[in-house]
Amino acid sequence: RQRIALARALAVEPKVLLLDEPFGALDAKVRKELRRWLARLHEDVHLTSVFVTHDQEEAMEVADRIVVMNKGVIEQIGTPAEVYANPASEFVYHFLGDANRLQLDEQRSVLFRPHEVSLSREAAAEHMAGEVRDIRPLGALTRVTLKVAGQAEPIEAEVGNDHASLVGVRRGSTLYFQPKGQALRAG
Repeated sequence: RQRIALARALAVEPKVLLLDEPFGALDAKVRKELRRWLARLHEDVHLTSVFVTHDQEEAMEVADRIVVMNKGVIEQIGTPAEVYANPASEFVYHFLGDANRLQLDEQRSVLFRPHEVSLSREAAAEHMAGEVRDIRPLGALTRVTLKVAGQAEPIEAEVGNDHASLVGVRRGSTLYFQPKGQALRAG
């Protein structure tokens, strides 16, 4: 039905196509198929579209430019790669994917994504200890949830299923972690 509705809208050859959460009521697999179809359609037709969505994966896959808004105020405009790699605010950082917050002290914290976590079975000077609270296989990746002493929010790490730190690990085990790569320092 969504494709038919879109075909009808395109039949009048609009200059701009407005799409307000067009895939909202569909299951995940159909949404993904329609996103790919819409992206190919845009390449073929060269039509400007405004696509409203609360689904960051949808925005990243369909858009060539993203406008991230918070309560009616524009937080950032850029390509999907620019906005993801260089978020202008903590809101943008959180909106575009899972994020960990590590409290450094009462006033400073650092934000980093689960795939930006270095995990180890061995303690190192720059690593922090975390108690394994959950281990969740997610296809090719495994998500490990860690409880860090003195911090309310858990830390989530995503590593390949064959990662050395996962061998023999179970709930209650201690793993050592540190943010790697680009981390956003929040005030």
